[in-house]
Amino acid sequence: SALSRLPQLRGVDFEAIFSKAEKETAIMAKRRLKGIRPSILSSSESMQSVRFAEKAAKIAGVNKLIRFSRLDIAWLDAKIDEGSVDLVVSFPPQFSNNKSFAAAANLKLSKLYNDFFYHADFFLKRGGWVVFLLDKPSFVAIGAAAAKHKFKPRVLRKVELGGESFELTSFGK
Repeated sequence: SALSRLPQLRGVDFEAIFSKAEKETAIMAKRRLKGIRPSILSSSESMQSVRFAEKAAKIAGVNKLIRFSRLDIAWLDAKIDEGSVDLVVSFPPQFSNNKSFAAAANLKLSKLYNDFFYHADFFLKRGGWVVFLLDKPSFVAIGAAAAKHKFKPRVLRKVELGGESFELTSFGK
């Protein structure tokens, strides 16, 4: 690993440390989830994002509880049963303020979010929620798409991430 190239850390066996941490995390996760059989789907249009999610779930020891797939938003209603989802959590693509290409990109994102909330209306259970981490411009635009499909936004908390401000926002009916 890159850490082992540092002179101060040359003799440290990071492979053993990380392996032990993964095993302990998996044991703790199994104890916490004992008797709970959640149905979790992790999907993205990008196969790279799906692989990253699989690795993160493996480290957390919950990879056997999650079904991973590459899934385009246009197929959500065909691949997910009506009224079968309790919660959707995402850090979705954000709207751009860059003047040179923002209009076209933002128009594409507006269509994407309109499609998403159309499908979410189909696959969310009664009382189900969509939770997004959004910057301010995205909150306004996504809120409009959500309202079109009768979803109501509620800011859960403000979050600072990499020097930028975001709002953890839930959308429910």
